[in-house]
Amino acid sequence: MASIVNDPNGRKRILFVAPDGKRKTIRLGKIDRKTAEGVCRQVEHLLSARLSGQPIPRDTAVWLASIGEKLRQRLVRVGLVDDTPLIPTVAQWCQDYLDSRSDWSTRTRSNVLFAVRLLVERLGGTKLDKVTSADAEALVHALERRYAPNTVRRVTGYCRQIFTAAVKSEVISRNPFQGLAATVRPNRSRSHYVSREGGVPSRSAVLGIAAVSGGRVCAGDTGAGVCHYPLAKASLFDVEDAPADSPSGGGEVVAQAVREYAGIGGD
Repeated sequence: MASIVNDPNGRKRILFVAPDGKRKTIRLGKIDRKTAEGVCRQVEHLLSARLSGQPIPRDTAVWLASIGEKLRQRLVRVGLVDDTPLIPTVAQWCQDYLDSRSDWSTRTRSNVLFAVRLLVERLGGTKLDKVTSADAEALVHALERRYAPNTVRRVTGYCRQIFTAAVKSEVISRNPFQGLAATVRPNRSRSHYVSREGGVPSRSAVLGIAAVSGGRVCAGDTGAGVCHYPLAKASLFDVEDAPADSPSGGGEVVAQAVREYAGIGGD
């Protein structure tokens, strides 16, 4: 469908017959044969998409986004590319974004993949710049009917992160998920208060508290309230308001047990 022609002084050009039957030329200048063959393959993909009326392949879309403006304008002049910025679909951008992030832990990648699946499930075929704030809100409302509030907030946060990357890359100018709630809130139903009258809990008791509270314990370091931290962070105490009917200083009992468990000396 397209062929490479060698010109004097190492210059090369690509010849092909356009959908209107006219013979077209793309001048590449001085480049090596391998690079010219790569461009020729992409020209064939673009030409095939024009002839069939189908979207261009994802790999070709990624290639177009990476080429210089000079080559792009040459493709525009021969009618293979529209003279408008190439905007990927949500599904295409999500895949490119995932491919670009090699710094995540296994758990983070798993969480992002979960969010991407839900995002693509609803908006995958939509061009990135066509996703509106109303679309983002509709996705959140749909998720609220299926998942717990904190799960919805996490997914919203990852969606916002994905679109923020698109804004920074100047693919789009605005983030439709901006302003939507994405901060995970503590689940008070998993908090368990232990009073001073109950004595100092043993290590097994602390582990029991952690087990029924989702891996977290309640501890008040000053006797003024309770806090929520994983056992791995038992040396940190962020005091919050204790239950209104709790005796003053009751939380210190659990704090002492947590310090013992973590091997932290008391005052």
